[in-house]
Amino acid sequence: MFKISKTRSRVVLHQLYLSMENNDDLQFVRDEIDDIDVQIVELLIQRCQLAVTAAIAKGNNHQDKYRELDIIERTSDLAAEFFVDPKIVAEIFEKILELARKQQS
Repeated sequence: MFKISKTRSRVVLHQLYLSMENNDDLQFVRDEIDDIDVQIVELLIQRCQLAVTAAIAKGNNHQDKYRELDIIERTSDLAAEFFVDPKIVAEIFEKILELARKQQS
């Protein structure tokens, strides 16, 4: 698996691209991406389960808008540190929060 430092992420990704000399290298990268996709889904499942647990602990299913705004701000700020578009990350987390609300109801 590749480890990308936030200060050098663009350089490292560029070097990785330039070092891919054949289809075996490309297949390795695609396999890594597939593994990450599975991990993302597994984490979404875990997050939804925890959201249901939180709703039970609160005794209601009311949306906490301030918490959601904090999550969106925190995750998009983190994305920006790694040169990932914070607006897109905010949109992704809005969808994740929507999924969690559906699971809570």
